[in-house]
Amino acid sequence: MKILFYLLILTVASCKSDAGNQPLILEQHSKFNLEAVNFSEDVAKLFSKHITIDADGYFEYDSLANGTLTQEKLLYPTPKTISKPRRFGYVYRSPLLNSVARYNDLFFEHIAILTDSNKKPVAYYAEAKTDSIDAQKNLLHIFNKKYGKPKYAFNISRDFNICSYEWDLKDKTIQLETGFGMTSDTSNKDGIYFNTRILIIDNQKKDAVYKAHFFEYSDKVEYQGKLYSPEELGLARKQIEKDNFLLNSTNEEYIKDPFHSIKFRSDDPKIN
Repeated sequence: MKILFYLLILTVASCKSDAGNQPLILEQHSKFNLEAVNFSEDVAKLFSKHITIDADGYFEYDSLANGTLTQEKLLYPTPKTISKPRRFGYVYRSPLLNSVARYNDLFFEHIAILTDSNKKPVAYYAEAKTDSIDAQKNLLHIFNKKYGKPKYAFNISRDFNICSYEWDLKDKTIQLETGFGMTSDTSNKDGIYFNTRILIIDNQKKDAVYKAHFFEYSDKVEYQGKLYSPEELGLARKQIEKDNFLLNSTNEEYIKDPFHSIKFRSDDPKIN
């Protein structure tokens, strides 16, 4: 009987350990493991305490009073009066939260998750800001060692050394984007910070996510108080809208123009 009792305790402890590997709710220091995502997370539960709403291009914090939130606020792509209605799913965004997520030893302060119409996650996006470039180099080294040479490597902007690397894996695609910026924060003695952005997309939904970025102008577009057709304004009726869930490899300019190329050596990973 004692043996059975101890076995039961071990089994329960094991279940708790497995379930406890990922936080149920995103908050400060929750350290949601981006490396372990399996596209089955309960997204609504994760954002049940902290969420940010994109309202007309500006971010506003929603306290989720009484735990309710209208689905219209989370629609993706964001509805626009100038375009024909289109629907893909929902996007959940966190406010800035210290160490809300992590990938290996790099901790992120913002995370967003894109879902389909059934609230099933299809893509994860996270941002980190550090005072040292070492964190970027270390993560790039880890990716190169684990996944090999990236399928794509671009220099997006030489002004801020924004580089993009993409790994096309069996079940998912991972994009790592690195760069730097300037800050007036007096605690930063060099006045420079380093941005790291990561995008993880379910390969089964990758094409659908890409197509969700296309929109078509309505038959009439208001300009300076008058209505015009898109053609009268010199606009292509169909456009693509860029956001954080769009892979850089979908931009043909980055692929074709040598100016954006990065010579990536698999034996010496570095940020060029």
